[in-house]
Amino acid sequence: MNRAWYYAQGSTPIGPVPEEQILALLNSRAIAPQTLIWTDGMGDWLPAQDLMQVTDPVGVPVSSAPPLPTPCAYDEPAQRKQAQAPADPSTLQSIAAMPQSPIDPPTAVTEPYPAIKVYGGIRRIGYWFGTLAMSAFWLFSSLSGDSGLAMFGSLVCLFFGFVLVVNRLHNIGRSGWYSLLILVPIVNLFVTVPCAICQEGYDDTKELDRAGRVLLLIFIVSLAVGGVAILVLMTASKN
Repeated sequence: MNRAWYYAQGSTPIGPVPEEQILALLNSRAIAPQTLIWTDGMGDWLPAQDLMQVTDPVGVPVSSAPPLPTPCAYDEPAQRKQAQAPADPSTLQSIAAMPQSPIDPPTAVTEPYPAIKVYGGIRRIGYWFGTLAMSAFWLFSSLSGDSGLAMFGSLVCLFFGFVLVVNRLHNIGRSGWYSLLILVPIVNLFVTVPCAICQEGYDDTKELDRAGRVLLLIFIVSLAVGGVAILVLMTASKN
């Protein structure tokens, strides 16, 4: 049958509550397995972890719970000597007949979880898609033949370029003020290249992931091929 239970919260009995609620509190860790519980027909309070071992008494209405047991003094040397002494059958029977007062177990000390740092901003894939979208818009406005549209496209791309770079710098762990360097020729490579190849939180690890290393290799090869092509063209123009 569905019994009504009391459970101890400090020195205060809480209840009556149905058995399903006791089980739900145990499963959700709202109460510890060592929490004392009682239902009508029991002689003394028992730990909640013994709930399923309590036999179902005669179904009588639950009125009020008995007072909680008072913790007894714990003498460690005496308890150790008693454990080492040979057991006497009559003593065991008398001890079994006595109501036992549980002793609260020591609280486990757990290490705190490490804090998870949230970088925010735009990740590498978002930066690439944003750059491609801005390049396509700038190319469309430049090839339209309308000087006003071309100027508008350039201003829009410049504005959103700053927004993109600032958010990307935040994502890799750097200050957004470095975005001002994109206005300086050649120096802007020290901003745009990390934005393109570095993963989230790079400045905390100083180590590129596999995708970042592949992108860096592609950039170096492209830079070398471009440099050789420029030298070849300059040599050909002189001849």
